[in-house]
This record gives sequence, structure tokens and C-alpha cells, in this order.
Amino acid sequence: MEKIEFNLDSVLTEIGEFGRFQTQIYISVILPVLLVSFFCSSFIFTTGNLDYRCRIPQCDNAGSDLYKQDWLNFTTPLGSKCTQYQFHGDDNYMEYVNNQCRGQYFNQSNVVHCHEFVYKTDSLTILNDFDLTCEKAWKLTTIGSLKNIAEVVILPVTGIISDRFGRKSLLIGSLLLSGISGTVTSFSINYWMYAIMEFITSMCAAGIYMSVFILGMELVGANKRVLGGTIIAQIFAVGQVILGFVAMNITNYRHLLRTIYLPTALVLSYIWYIPESVRWLMSKGQNKKALKIIYQAAKTNRVELSNSTLDSMYDFSDNEPDRINKTVVGTAKSNPFLLAIRSRVLIVRFLICCFCWFTNGFVYYGISIHAVTLAGNKYINFILVSVAEVPAIIITYFLMQNFRRKWSLQLAMLICAVVCITSEFVSDFSPVWKLVLFGIGKCAISIAFTVSYVYTTELFPTNLRQSFMSSCNMISRVGAMIAPQTPLLASYVPQLPAFLFGGTSMVSCLLVFLLSETFNMKLPDTIEEAEGIGK
Repeated sequence: MEKIEFNLDSVLTEIGEFGRFQTQIYISVILPVLLVSFFCSSFIFTTGNLDYRCRIPQCDNAGSDLYKQDWLNFTTPLGSKCTQYQFHGDDNYMEYVNNQCRGQYFNQSNVVHCHEFVYKTDSLTILNDFDLTCEKAWKLTTIGSLKNIAEVVILPVTGIISDRFGRKSLLIGSLLLSGISGTVTSFSINYWMYAIMEFITSMCAAGIYMSVFILGMELVGANKRVLGGTIIAQIFAVGQVILGFVAMNITNYRHLLRTIYLPTALVLSYIWYIPESVRWLMSKGQNKKALKIIYQAAKTNRVELSNSTLDSMYDFSDNEPDRINKTVVGTAKSNPFLLAIRSRVLIVRFLICCFCWFTNGFVYYGISIHAVTLAGNKYINFILVSVAEVPAIIITYFLMQNFRRKWSLQLAMLICAVVCITSEFVSDFSPVWKLVLFGIGKCAISIAFTVSYVYTTELFPTNLRQSFMSSCNMISRVGAMIAPQTPLLASYVPQLPAFLFGGTSMVSCLLVFLLSETFNMKLPDTIEEAEGIGK
């Protein structure tokens, strides 16, 4: 009797690629994805903005906290936030309060530094809590950079941890540690404690999204990976919308931090509820544990496995532990990372992916910075920007369902390149058209970002998948760190940022030609299978 080789993708198809079992997993994914979306964007509402002015004791009475006052015209220099005209009246302040300030008591030829400030916002942020004004304003803008630096430092490490100890272990550990450190951050007694705790929290949370994404992708078959990736990306976008509404109603940053970090305690239930990745278990030779999850999936989906599938699973359970790790080199004991760096195919593939991810981070955040900001309530603006991500993700789903991965990524990059460069030629004719083109570019690079997550997952083997993806994500953070510096270039050559956005997008579009197509192909489990993609 001929032996039937065990094939995980065939078994997943027989079980039902998105049955009740997989649906339960994706429902449980909602909490960590929502939380990580909160973690990524919460600093926007905790740091505040730079809208403040000098407090004039002789004019700002005890009950007056209005940001704009008519008497500012003769008490402070125009546009200054940190200086005021010297007051030379007597100590009888009662004459000057209650809107009776008099210009003759302020010497407009003598400017002095302020010692007290009035803030435009009523929210409690670290700006007004730690008085980060004037020469200390750099401390406020440093928080965002610290978060990116923390992720750049730790992301490669999270990939190694995930590939060695499992997706589930990294997910639970990261959520618990970030929840603890985030809660401690809310009790910061000074700026430096806050900054250090933000750095630590960002390091703890860096691996959450990637581990959730890969765990979800490895539990479904080839035909449902696009659907799974789209669901996770949509949850992230919805999470940012929810954060906007939460922040709108919780304007004290300490209370906001506790609100978004304390729910991580619920992740303890994931120890029993969420299974480990079947592919990861197989890559580690833990075949019996993997088959136990498959049996549970079949039972949950109410599917009776065929005799041939059961026979192949029985034979597979008795295979030697390292069978799945055999490579073209012929040894099961070698370090898979060392084998991967000896593979010219994987190294070239990795470098191209890194450049594409750099482009995603650089252009995505660069366009956001250079696009015309919306006027009005900052919470509503944040919600509107977040909602704008939703159609891009929906478009991504239909693109990847009907077109090849390479075509989808190249089309998004090409559109982004064209509209960014074109925006500089139409800016002199109509600022509205420039805004429209930037909006199209933002949508296109959002599509490229989502495609990159799915595509990169499919290009690398199971035992190295998160390590390579975490490294790519780290490179995208480098792009995100560079993007805020592009306004400095615009002060010398106004067109340069848009040309850089368009140029890097075009180069990425061309480099994708060198990648292999993965449309409807099984996820590679070994280095040999990864090298054979597209052959």
C-alpha cells in the first residue's frame, strides 16, 4: 500500500480553511490587535501639542484661563510663546485684573522670559504636567522618536524569540510586560521617568502585532491568507478609531494610559484559549502537539477527516523530530539562520523586502507629515485620518484576491510614485489638487504596506519567518524616523520631499520584479521550499 505524504495545506483545506475553529482564533486576535493599535498611537494624546502662551499675572486673573485675550497685543511680542514685555507697574495688581490691563504699564522695548504659562488645551498631558515649554519643548517631540528607536532595537530580537520559543509565547509575554510597564508609566513622577518607561513599554510591545499576524496566517490555508491578513489590518485601523473616541472622553493622560494598558491582564486566558502555530510546532519537530491541534480544529469545524488523511497523520506523528528541518545542505542539526545567510536566493529576497519596507515607512509617515492638516478638533481629525485607512485595506483585499502579489505591490508603489511626483507640478495651479493627489498617495502606500505583510510572510520559511519579518519591520521604522526630517529639506528645495517619496516608491516597484510570485502557494516550511518558490 502506497504511503500518503502528510500535507498541512491539504489537511487545512479538508478541515475548512476558515471554519469555526479559525474564526474563533481570529475573534481572539481582536483584543491584542486593538491593544497594539492603542499602544502605537496613544502618545499623540499623552504628549499634547505646543500650543501655549505666557501667563501674565497682572492680566490673567484667577478665574481666567482663556488662551486668546485682547490684551496680549500689548503684553507679549507677536508670535512669541516664551517672552513678554516687562511690567513696570506697582504691586497693586487689583487695578489691572478683570480685563482692565493697561498698555502703559508694559515696556515694549524690554522683553523678558516668562515663568508661568497658559495652555490652549484643557487636557492633562505631559506638556502641562511636566511644564515642557520653550527651551524644554524638545523633550516633548523626543517621545515619538524614543518609541521608534525602541522598536528598531528590539524587533530583530522578538523575531528570534518567536522562532525559537513560539508565536503564542511571544504574544502572551509581550502583552503582559507591556501592560505592566504601561501602567507604571501612568504613575510617572517626572519627565525622565515617563520617557524611560515609554521606551521600555515600546520595547515590550514591539513584537505583538507581528506575532499575532504570523500566528493568524499560519493557521489558515493558501486561499484564505489574504482574508486573514485583511481582517487583522482592518482591526488595527478600527482600533485607532476607537482610541480617538476613548481619548476624546478621557482627557487625563494618566487615566488614558491605565484604560488602555490594564485590559492586557485578560491575555492570561490565552494560555488555555489560543493554540500555538501548527507550522511552528512542526518546524520544531513537535508533531504530536501539532496533530492534536489539527484534531481539535476538525472537531470544532464538525468535519470528519478522510481515512487517507488520518493515515498520513498517523505516519507523520511517528516521524523523527527534525525531519521537517532538513535542508538542501543535508543536515538537521545546523542553525537555520546560518543556513539562510548562505542562501543567495534568500539574502537577495530579504534585502529587496527590506528596501520595500523602508519605502513603506518613509513614504507613509512622510505623506502624513506633509499633507495639509485638517482644521478643528484634534480628536475628530485623528478619527478621520484613521477612517481613511479602511478603504485602502478593502481595496487591498480585492487586489490580492484577483491579482498576483507582485502585481498588487508594484501597482500600489507605481501609483504612489506617480502621484507624489505629479503633486509638485500641479501645486502652483491648485492646492486642492495637490491635497487630492497626496490623499491618493496615502491610500496607495497603505495598500503597499498591507500587501507587504502578506507577501513577506509567504516568502520565508516557517523557522525563520518572524525573524526576517521583524527585521523588515525594523527597517520600516528607520524610514519612519527619517520622514519627520524631510520638512528641513523642503526649506532648501520645496520639491525635494515629494521627489524622494516618489523616487523611493519607483525604485521599490522595479525591485519587486526580482521577487518570486507566491499567489495561492503553500507557506514554505523549510529553506529548500522557500528557495523553490517560483521555480
